[in-house]
Amino acid sequence: HGHTHALLSSLDYNHKVQELECGAQIFKNMLKLPMQSISYPSSGYDPMVLKIASKLGVEFGFTTHRGLNESLDKPLELCRYDCKDDMIPSMGKADFYRMSEGNLKGLLSEKRI
Repeated sequence: HGHTHALLSSLDYNHKVQELECGAQIFKNMLKLPMQSISYPSSGYDPMVLKIASKLGVEFGFTTHRGLNESLDKPLELCRYDCKDDMIPSMGKADFYRMSEGNLKGLLSEKRI
């Protein structure tokens, strides 16, 4: 989410860099791991944010856009579902989790994530 959970698209270039670099450094210091993914606060991202995140080594970016990802063509602009949502009205949460698990296993077996 960056350092202060700021709406990244509303910041100038230097503040975008500062927000993402600081967040990545805190993540690395606390977990001893590089930051590989980001969730954009309120889906506030733009092409500049994507470029900065990519330069920092971020591989996956999660928006607040609801939906399934049919491919990983845009790994820094992934859709998601909130676990509290009724994702698909005709599908129960247990069914959705089983479906999601199958997709995740498929992506893992293809070494795509």
